[in-house]
Amino acid sequence: MSRFDLKVKVSLRGLAEGWTDEQYLEFTPFDSDTSLDSSDELKPLKDEDTRGLITVFKKYARQQFVGGKVLVNGEVVDAEVDDIDSLPAPIVTTIFTTISRNDFSNPKA
Repeated sequence: MSRFDLKVKVSLRGLAEGWTDEQYLEFTPFDSDTSLDSSDELKPLKDEDTRGLITVFKKYARQQFVGGKVLVNGEVVDAEVDDIDSLPAPIVTTIFTTISRNDFSNPKA
């Protein structure tokens, strides 16, 4: 476990009517071991295997989840890890891309 206090925030603005920057989820970004583990799980999957990709993305989003704020019955409440399962695939993909820090870890980027 890192001594660094690292968190990344994913805004849920525009997820649905009334969702603003006040609704977000926070995660710890991948360390090098987690990055390698996720790569190992993704390698055998083909790009068209959307279900398989999203399953891996959700697994790591749940693992790296810290907290956040969401709307429930019109009220802003603390996010729970199980809320990740209710998100649409593009948001789950954004979360995975953010926490895996692909723009920093890809030497070809």
